[in-house]
Amino acid sequence: MEWVLHHKLIREVTLNASVEALEPLRVGVGRATTVTSPTDLPVVKLRVGEREVPVIPGSSWKGVFRSTAYKLALVRNVGHTLCTGLAGHGEGALCFDRELEEGQRLGVLIDGLEQEGTAKAFRKAAELIMKHACILCKVFGSVGYASHVFFADSLPKNGRYRLGYRAMVALDRRTGTVARGPFTPEFVEPGSVFTFELRAVNLPNYALGLLADVVFEIQAGRVKVGGFKSRGFGRVHFTGITLDVYDYGLGGRPENRLRSLDEFDKEVKIEGEPWAKHEDALALLRALQEVWIEVAPKLRS
Repeated sequence: MEWVLHHKLIREVTLNASVEALEPLRVGVGRATTVTSPTDLPVVKLRVGEREVPVIPGSSWKGVFRSTAYKLALVRNVGHTLCTGLAGHGEGALCFDRELEEGQRLGVLIDGLEQEGTAKAFRKAAELIMKHACILCKVFGSVGYASHVFFADSLPKNGRYRLGYRAMVALDRRTGTVARGPFTPEFVEPGSVFTFELRAVNLPNYALGLLADVVFEIQAGRVKVGGFKSRGFGRVHFTGITLDVYDYGLGGRPENRLRSLDEFDKEVKIEGEPWAKHEDALALLRALQEVWIEVAPKLRS
């Protein structure tokens, strides 16, 4: 159970890829009008050297992955209550804010363990998190509990991007007339290519399989990125996927398998060179996805 805690390093898996925009892509910053700008709705940009370039923030990727993982966990009949990731009360509340017993919350119970011996406190904290936190909080973190997944900002790869502009209006659904506009959003044109990096620390194979499940939904075009999705924006595709694994218990890259990390987990064979070859990386992602689909209904509340 120790993977749920952050007191030691067990294993690190890094997914690198290129992200190609198949449709216009817009991750915006809201309205910003200047006299010289061709747009009043610019995209997020980051200064790199002397230039400002469009960027897909790591926070946007995390939002896409967590919201999609929530839906997929429901589809896979995950065997416990999921929290929405939003503050609130009742079953949908954040796991660490939800009342477990009268007047008690998970975060409060874990904080109270500080007065016990270190080994005993770690063991009890792991038991509490395994029993009461949902798979989404275990993977993506929660209030008072750090994430096991880290997303880098996606920057244009080798300067392969172009910006475009399109005049749009918002319609009144009752009358069919223009309600607002025109406005001119900025977007990244199809064919632009960005970097992508996802780093997962100490996750068991079924949790890696949940992330793989999300990757395949994006690949299939069923999950889009950014805004204006209903207007034909946001479809992207991963190319050149590689998976690198460092197992701290083995002192390096495992030769032929990803070991299981808890009682629910399953071993996964490593075939080929997923750290170098796209097709081998996809095969490993599919194997992890299969473990996730098998294990999800067995996860206890």
